[in-house]
Amino acid sequence: MSRILTPKRMLMLVVCAALLLMALPAFAQEPVASVRTGAANVRSGPGFNHGSIGTLPFGFGVTMAGRSADNQWIFVNLTNGTQGWMSINTLYTAYPVINLPVTQSAQGSPITPWATVSVPVANVRATPDPVGTVVTTAPVNTRVDLLGRNYNGSWAQIRMPDGTTGWMAAGTLTASVPVRSLTPTDGSVYAPVTTPPTSGGSSSGGCRAYYTVVPGDNLARIAAHYGTTPWAIAQANGITNINYIQAGWRLCIP
Repeated sequence: MSRILTPKRMLMLVVCAALLLMALPAFAQEPVASVRTGAANVRSGPGFNHGSIGTLPFGFGVTMAGRSADNQWIFVNLTNGTQGWMSINTLYTAYPVINLPVTQSAQGSPITPWATVSVPVANVRATPDPVGTVVTTAPVNTRVDLLGRNYNGSWAQIRMPDGTTGWMAAGTLTASVPVRSLTPTDGSVYAPVTTPPTSGGSSSGGCRAYYTVVPGDNLARIAAHYGTTPWAIAQANGITNINYIQAGWRLCIP
């Protein structure tokens, strides 16, 4: 038996539809993001010099709680309560990160990465060197804490269950995070490589201006100054993430 849409029922349907439409924009503005790379590190601080406390797979969702002053690092909350920092270049979001509060001093959750020995017996050496003095050995499946790495991630600094510390070849370990994502602890430093965008001009026939990015800039602010959109600038310069630019880049303004 079909139901007759009385005026009262029609009013209720209209009210429900109106409430749904009002909720949609609010949902679209939620500060959420998803991992856009094959795997992304969650770090203890806003920078590649901070060690990884976990890794997330492609498509994993996070809640954004803050940002660094230069907008390049996002402080995120995970569903298990873990907090940490992620590079904006590893995230996809429709939310304007400039609206997030600056939380530069926020610290990630105090999680110590770990690994298990994946070979029958692994040497623990005094230095990250295949001829370094052997401090002790660890049998297969021994769980160790990861304290750091050497300059190229071929060796991991570890702590044994009895508290002994030393170095193990990365190839002898199955780690909870990539060894190369740990903080260097052999005296080396992390020097990130900056790859500027390639300006290809705009579809309307070229660049009407050029702009050099300075610290603190973002595409939304630059676009507003020139009367265009962040997406137009991104397309003209081959930028795939509108939330990610670096100081020194020379942008074509279409």
